[in-house]
Amino acid sequence: MQTLSAAGIRYLIVLNDLDGECGIRSIDIAEKLALTKPSVHRMIEALSGRALVNKVKYGTVFLTDEGRRIAIRYASYFDVVFFFLSQKLSLTPEDAKNAAVALLAEIPDERIGDMCEKMQDLT
Repeated sequence: MQTLSAAGIRYLIVLNDLDGECGIRSIDIAEKLALTKPSVHRMIEALSGRALVNKVKYGTVFLTDEGRRIAIRYASYFDVVFFFLSQKLSLTPEDAKNAAVALLAEIPDERIGDMCEKMQDLT
């Protein structure tokens, strides 16, 4: 798996949530993340440079096969970590969301799966 920033992980999780046959509109990404379209454009360009998304005319974004694989993987990790942080540590949903993404960005890729398994064992 490629090393991604917390922002990159957050985008991939949102792209996975919004993914559809017709692609994902940049405005929908911006609304979901409460960001501006220029911010979305910059990150989509960065993800495109890593071959995780393709952007076509008028701002429609499609996950590549590799991007979809990574997005699904991070989304499943996020669900486990978010649940653990919000339920077991009683963090607010917003704090748990931010902490989960930050944690996923900082844990080495080869250790994330083990961490999530241990978190699930504790729930």
